[in-house]
Amino acid sequence: MKPAAPRTTREDLINDFDAVIGETEQLLKSVAGAGQEQAATLRMTIEERLADATQRLARLRADATEHAVAAAQATDRYVKDDAWRALGIGALAGAIAGVVLGAWIGRR
Repeated sequence: MKPAAPRTTREDLINDFDAVIGETEQLLKSVAGAGQEQAATLRMTIEERLADATQRLARLRADATEHAVAAAQATDRYVKDDAWRALGIGALAGAIAGVVLGAWIGRR
């Protein structure tokens, strides 16, 4: 996995939404004050940036889903291929937790 790429994408998405919000505020001010031409141009810019941000969000969601599915499949494959090892790891983890919990309760 590449942790830097999703962070950059997330930051870009946040910046895009911030820009859309700023441009929306400008649109509201310009509609109240001045020409329709400037408002129409600003509205088109906002629509383009919003569409771009929406596409980025969809890509980010698809990537996250793809990674989650791949991890689930790898885990499933591991458990099926090495079932006894997985049971042993689970039993060992349970035993360690039991010893730690027993020691903790014994001190009280």
